[in-house]
Amino acid sequence: MSRRSRPSLNQLRRIFLLVGECLELGADPLLWRQHLAFSIQKLVGDGVVLLAELSPNRLGNGQLAQHTVAVGWRDEKAKSSFEAYSRDDDPEENPLLTQALTSPCQLITISAHQAADEADWQQMTVYDYIHQAHLHYDCIASISRHMGGVTNLFVVHPRRESNPYPVRSKRLLWILHRELYHHLNTRLAMIGKPSVLDLPVRVRDVLICLLQGDSIKQAALRCHLSTHTAADYSKRIYQQLAVNSRGELVFRYGGLVRKLVACAPGDDCVFHNRPQDPPPS
Repeated sequence: MSRRSRPSLNQLRRIFLLVGECLELGADPLLWRQHLAFSIQKLVGDGVVLLAELSPNRLGNGQLAQHTVAVGWRDEKAKSSFEAYSRDDDPEENPLLTQALTSPCQLITISAHQAADEADWQQMTVYDYIHQAHLHYDCIASISRHMGGVTNLFVVHPRRESNPYPVRSKRLLWILHRELYHHLNTRLAMIGKPSVLDLPVRVRDVLICLLQGDSIKQAALRCHLSTHTAADYSKRIYQQLAVNSRGELVFRYGGLVRKLVACAPGDDCVFHNRPQDPPPS
């Protein structure tokens, strides 16, 4: 490995810190993915990061993406274009995914130009969607297969006016995916598990107060709600997150409080800031 493609010690340190942060958020299937996506963007380089979990439902006829977390879109039109591709296209027609999914390796990281020449990509439907989204075709994809047929994809697309990512970026993505591999679908929850992001914003505010040790009355004061409304929100939290007690709630979701993920302009909201205490009367 040349020195130019070798990750620096600082980059390796960032990867291992990121793994720990994801594990702290691991009870929530959307929150840890949102945090990971924003962090990959900083680690690898500017562009669009997509994290997808593929279901085994249609193995043999193309896999069905259960959910995709994506950050970095230039505008809503670009995002809509790629969502249309994800919804309508058959994964088996994508040579990058085909090569990765048929590989004997459980974890593979590959660049688009390794799967097919640019001239071949230009003949494919996916190339048009990529172009419409203002992205460069030569993405990096890291794909892992797990028991039960579940497949996890980490895909990083440079912007159309940018150069393809260097070899070092590919190496960084592979190291990160390797370190997360044994935690995926175990300590890092699968899509389909309850998520804090499914709660309305005001209900999340009450959740934060409860995780910080507030009583229902204290949560109501901090969030400027009636005690009755705060109690209703608390019941909704317990039902939607499938917990039966405050202790279970704190055990499963307490780690989220210290790692609230900020919203990026133009991206889906991840979490609101901690609610402020009401001003003294």
